[in-house]
Amino acid sequence: MSPYDYDEGFATDYFNLPFENSPMPNIVLIDGRSNLESAMANSSIMRLSRYALIHPMMCVDGGYPTDFSTPRPLEDFLEMGDAQLERIMMAYELGSWNDRMYQGDLLSPRPSKQYDGNEKGTADQKDAYQDIEPLPDFDWKTTPPIKNAPLKPIYHLTMALENITLSDLIDMDNTYLSRMRIRREIMSSHPAATLQCNPSCAPAVNELYTWLITTYLPLRFPKVYHATPSGLLNTASDELIPSTPPSNPLEALRTLGSHIDTDFLLLLPSSTAPDGSPIYHLEAFVTCFPSGFSTRNKLSLPLSRIHTPVPGYKAKLEKSMDRFFARMECGRCVKRSNWSLTTNDRLFSEGGNHLYENGSTDYDHKQEEKLSPEEQIAQQRAEVKIEDCRLRSERQTLFRLPETNALVFSFKTYQYRLDEVKGFGEGYAERLAEAMEGLSKGNVPEIDFYKRGVVWREKVVEYLRS
Repeated sequence: MSPYDYDEGFATDYFNLPFENSPMPNIVLIDGRSNLESAMANSSIMRLSRYALIHPMMCVDGGYPTDFSTPRPLEDFLEMGDAQLERIMMAYELGSWNDRMYQGDLLSPRPSKQYDGNEKGTADQKDAYQDIEPLPDFDWKTTPPIKNAPLKPIYHLTMALENITLSDLIDMDNTYLSRMRIRREIMSSHPAATLQCNPSCAPAVNELYTWLITTYLPLRFPKVYHATPSGLLNTASDELIPSTPPSNPLEALRTLGSHIDTDFLLLLPSSTAPDGSPIYHLEAFVTCFPSGFSTRNKLSLPLSRIHTPVPGYKAKLEKSMDRFFARMECGRCVKRSNWSLTTNDRLFSEGGNHLYENGSTDYDHKQEEKLSPEEQIAQQRAEVKIEDCRLRSERQTLFRLPETNALVFSFKTYQYRLDEVKGFGEGYAERLAEAMEGLSKGNVPEIDFYKRGVVWREKVVEYLRS
């Protein structure tokens, strides 16, 4: 049996269901010699053994699915919800959203669906952009920021995507007004760093603006954004937002950045791979809170070059990311989260949050240093102050616009003081300490150096456990 074959008769007999209704189609099949032991263990499961352990197999990126990182009883999968099964399927690049060509009778070959920028979403897909679930009683003033950091004892570089509805695109909390003041100050002080749009992306910016201002915001948060004949009233700031996008796309982006605590980056299929598949490039953005990178220096670049500094990206994620972006359907929205530790509280940071081989923390503007890398790291360690450190996390989302077919990557940034983290309770501080120690134990050990763990970990972990 090949890695992509599956015994349909076994599924029908085992679950007493036709294959297409089986609750666990192929969640444990994947390539790789490292998966031999799991395959052997799974193949020994006898019929009717509902409590037999199903062993997870390693994904192509070297990690394991969030919901299936350790052996689980078969019964768990029989009772598992659709969303959880979907996450496992996505981790193994299986499921209806993927066009992988399977052998045998598992799935009928499915033509590749790629968006070249000339197609538009179907009527059913477009309905998803209008079908926004309202939060009529939502009060941003009394809503604390969520605890967004995904803490795991061993760090694996994976896509770790979760399906969400378009309704859940934007998150709001009681930091809203203070964040709006900060965002406006940053855009005013650093316009070139925070606002850019290539001419080819102006239609996509207008589409995003129109949908957010006339549809999403007034439907989702009617108490905060109130639709009027003259425009959209932001009741929190008592300002009227034009329903029609400004003629200058940069001003449209500025308006979005002034009223939504979320950064938006728009990508278009601006080039083509040798196999004919589209390659997405960053073509426009409003980014007030970059975490250690210069968004303006990444304008017009493809995904692969945008992520050049990230250890393991090319080997672990590049192909999967390119495929996923090319096949992202209209009407679908996915979410992921990350975390980092910064030794300052700056929300706008074009450098300083990552460490490179020469000991420098500034990738985009390297300077000659008189100190050796070891001396630079020792100097940075000495400068770490617990009161200045922040747990930083991004709630990232991705969806496609139905008219221009541009992809919109967005993220909301959260910051937590370390004394706040210790006050979260429920063992959160210890879990964070374990996650910090686990940065070097996963599928890309170099990520520990990149995230400056060698600089701050000793002091921070000691504080969290004190």
